Amino acid sequence: MNIIRSIKKNEFLKSVFSVGAGNLLAQIINIITIPIISRLYTDEVYGEFGIFTSTATIIVGITTLGLNSSIMLPKEDSEAKKVLTMTFYIQLFLTSFIMIGCILIMPYYRFFEVSFSYAMTLMIMGGYVILTNLNSLLITYTNRRGMNKVLFINPIIGAISKLVITLPFGIIHMGIIGFIGASILSLICTCTQMIKRTKPFWFEINLKDIKNLFISYKKFILFQYPANFISQFAVQLPVQIFSRIFGNAQVGSYTMCVRLLQYPAILIAAPIGTVYFRTTSRYNRNGENISDFTYKLISKIMWISLIPSIIVIVFGERIFTFLLGNQWREAGILASILVVQYVLQFCATCTSYCRVTIGRQNINLYYSIIQILIISLFIWRGFSSSGSFVGTIIWFSIGMSIVLIVDMGLNFYCLKKNFLRYLKFISIYFLIIGGVFAVMIL
Repeated sequence: MNIIRSIKKNEFLKSVFSVGAGNLLAQIINIITIPIISRLYTDEVYGEFGIFTSTATIIVGITTLGLNSSIMLPKEDSEAKKVLTMTFYIQLFLTSFIMIGCILIMPYYRFFEVSFSYAMTLMIMGGYVILTNLNSLLITYTNRRGMNKVLFINPIIGAISKLVITLPFGIIHMGIIGFIGASILSLICTCTQMIKRTKPFWFEINLKDIKNLFISYKKFILFQYPANFISQFAVQLPVQIFSRIFGNAQVGSYTMCVRLLQYPAILIAAPIGTVYFRTTSRYNRNGENISDFTYKLISKIMWISLIPSIIVIVFGERIFTFLLGNQWREAGILASILVVQYVLQFCATCTSYCRVTIGRQNINLYYSIIQILIISLFIWRGFSSSGSFVGTIIWFSIGMSIVLIVDMGLNFYCLKKNFLRYLKFISIYFLIIGGVFAVMIL
């Protein structure tokens, strides 16, 4: 009872639990159905869907212009509506332009290979990108409004609508169409729900308004935009490389592994990050330093995750084989390698808006350049030294972990507090993890 009372008194925890409860129910639905879906779709289909979403995510990174976060900044809600509406129109234009370009160069170059028609896949991808951009804008606006009930029901609607397509299409062996169709239906349903509840669009837009948008939020365009794009490209780069070098089947193992390891981030980190952005924005407007708040959040998450991480490191292969079937044994091996990286990713997701909140978007640009250089270097080193998929994954995971540690360290450096404290904590944490790996090897 004391815990419940403390949560009710703490506005941050109250909002996290309110938003997170919807994610919890949605992910319970997803987790329950994974053992079924993993037997209806092959690893190659998972790989094809992985390269589809990876390519779409890169295009999303190009079209956002870094303006999504700017919806949180205006004092007046009417101004926030204008920002949302203009940003959506700009994204719609850029997406259409890029997809037409992809179709025109199709006879000379293809960005990926799938078993379905490439031209049709590109057209479907255009719709998927537009809906993804719209969904992101609407979530930010809904968060600005503090409409936790809408954010609560969103993931539940998404999970149920996905199942409506995924399960029957899997039974009749529709392959990648089942996954793509389910994702598009889910986006349509969640966007419709948010539009109906928030009425976010402003219909009196002219060229002068668009010009003022670029002037008012030039920091987002000059710094946050390239930073977001490079960062997203760096995250998607492994899938792009693995698909071309090792084929879609092994990308499928990686995709399944990542899908399961990302569940905690989707379930908990996403709502925490949503409320963190809202809370730290308020703290910053009031002149309060957010460093202690950020450090406590990261350290608590990592200590709580320690035991589950060790379990996955030791028993990952057995767990995946038991739950998903023998064809996913390799995914379990990859999970043992990647789990610590995803703990760091979880923490980074929770605090991802830290530098945006304090107006240090320029640091994000420098970080994203370092990120893509480190990831590229470690993937190349892994492939050149081992020539194997698992060996390449090991090196990639090491590089990505370094990137994430640097990312969170930059937050404390910019906040001018707790930087050394953070480095000491990370060192202790990795000494424990390193000890576990050493015992396994011996």
